[in-house]
Amino acid sequence: MRIRIRVLELLGDGPLAVPGLRAEVGVQASSLPQQLAVLRRAGIVTSTCEGGAVRYTLAGPDVADLINTTLGVLAQVLAGRAERLDAVRDDPGRRRPARRGARATSQARARAQLRRTGSEPAPPVAPAHDPRSAPSVRGGRPTRWHRRSVRRGTPTSH
Repeated sequence: MRIRIRVLELLGDGPLAVPGLRAEVGVQASSLPQQLAVLRRAGIVTSTCEGGAVRYTLAGPDVADLINTTLGVLAQVLAGRAERLDAVRDDPGRRRPARRGARATSQARARAQLRRTGSEPAPPVAPAHDPRSAPSVRGGRPTRWHRRSVRRGTPTSH
């Protein structure tokens, strides 16, 4: 998406050939023609062959106006977000977000219980045997071999 936006910005200044676009955008040689093909199929750019080079232009002046308007709106939105982000970063009373993940959550629960009760939480208890965790069971459902052996009354030895 970033490449396409940059290409449209460059084509707003006038038609360009692929080597000129590649030098300005700074992408791999195989990536740019693919992005240009997407824009051409969408009807945003047109291509013309001049000699051995393919030159791309915007499909019309309306496209250039649309791009300039869109980029202006995006610049305003991003500037507003940057201001809010700076305000949040500079707020001394801001709480830091809690770490995410199972380990961080269990640690947070243990600290909360310690604050509430003044005692350490009990160590985790090993879970009871779960038949679904047997090797002959996949995804919580018995395998075909397991179902046959259960019907016959033979033990599973997987």
